[in-house]
Amino acid sequence: MTADSARGSVNISLDAYQTWCQRQESDCLLRDGASTKPRELLLQFVWQHQCLCRDGIQTLDGRRCQILHPGFWNYGPGPDFKGAVIRLNGAGEIVGDIEIDCEIGGWKAHGHEGNPAFSNVILQVVWATESTARLPKRPIVALEDCIRGSLQDLASLFSGQSPQLPDEFRGKCCAPLFELPLDEVRSVLRIAATERFQQKGKLFEARARLVGWRLALWEGLVAGLGYSRNSWPMRCIAELTPELFPGFPEGAPLNFSAVDVEARLFGIAGFLPKDPNEINSPYLHELWEVWWRIRDQFRESIMPRGVWRIGGLRPHNHPHRRLALVSQWVQRPDFFNSLEWWFTSATEKNSIAMLVNALSVIAPPFWSSRFNFNRVSMRVSPHLLGEARMIDLAINSILPWFWVRAKTGGNELMMKRAECLFFTLPRSEENRALKNARTRLMGRCDPKMLGSAADQQGVLQILQDFCAHSNALCQDCRFPELLRSCGLKGMS
Repeated sequence: MTADSARGSVNISLDAYQTWCQRQESDCLLRDGASTKPRELLLQFVWQHQCLCRDGIQTLDGRRCQILHPGFWNYGPGPDFKGAVIRLNGAGEIVGDIEIDCEIGGWKAHGHEGNPAFSNVILQVVWATESTARLPKRPIVALEDCIRGSLQDLASLFSGQSPQLPDEFRGKCCAPLFELPLDEVRSVLRIAATERFQQKGKLFEARARLVGWRLALWEGLVAGLGYSRNSWPMRCIAELTPELFPGFPEGAPLNFSAVDVEARLFGIAGFLPKDPNEINSPYLHELWEVWWRIRDQFRESIMPRGVWRIGGLRPHNHPHRRLALVSQWVQRPDFFNSLEWWFTSATEKNSIAMLVNALSVIAPPFWSSRFNFNRVSMRVSPHLLGEARMIDLAINSILPWFWVRAKTGGNELMMKRAECLFFTLPRSEENRALKNARTRLMGRCDPKMLGSAADQQGVLQILQDFCAHSNALCQDCRFPELLRSCGLKGMS
């Protein structure tokens, strides 16, 4: 078929294509395109935006239910919404989590019963009332009884949207901060970021008194590779590194091959099989051959696999791949010296390039095509660590560590250098928690309004210092009062 005949055989316009795209997105929110069976994602959008006749909401056991705040959409394991505020039968406010299920039985079918992550659920939200001999004790609301609008209309409304807190549920500081000039907002963020920076430094100082400066930094770096879900087991491995490799991290030569290093790290993490019959690759067999001979020596330190959180991780963040990176760092005798060189020599123009040179590792052959032991992919990066994560490590660990070490030694010049680098590093990759915090605090959707990594740190610190001590209704929050007391324009 020629190009001309191909064009003539299909009669489609841009408007028609966009219409079909909208239908596709809409149908993704409805089960089989039907108007009576919504998918859970649509119910989550309905709940977040409270598309409900809110004056008439009742639980299935007949209690009047007021939704004071729907909570914050949770993107990780656990209930769908965190920090909601409700009131039952006009009694006191109840703060807790919300779980969305299409059916009441989803609670048991999805394994929520007995799961401690769901112990703080104050309300289960389902689609339809079911005929059941005995209702569960937990409060349950059926959206079919109180939804505002048809499912088809709501599916069209939310198609193509990403989760974002509606205006009426944003923080009380959102409106005044939104009205402030951006330079004034950034001056506030700079103050909060400085506080966060120094707090992190003090934690490193306290840890260094116990284990020494280098190991304190090493623990911070390795824990940072675990993100929030796996930071604890990664930190445990960092603490065990001197036991696994005598002489580390003080610069003594390591008398271990690359296989020895990986076998010890993966073995102590609990990732190597106990039974050699479970091994399905020559690489794993090679590690196992090393590990089984020494594992009794470390048996009290081997971590159970249950401490690792794998579900929902981006492939490049899998603990297997992160430990492969740690093994490469362990084998570099110049690792800490390269960080020292970056800190003392980097300029604003070349700091990122020098940071990449200090932390980057080309994946060895096995990891050049794998995210974990089993998954082979063509999308694997040739580097075991990306630039955005390097900036995170510099912001959260490396620079606070250099700053407090200089402070302890009375070196004000190096303290100022650490602060200067901190405030000049570009913004890092924005995760969903930061996006929600930025939108809730400032009402600005454009991530570029946070011009640096320090701006992002400032938002997180305000969240920690103020929002974490209030609830979703911003009750007793002193942050707006603080801004007014500072005399900032637009806060009178």
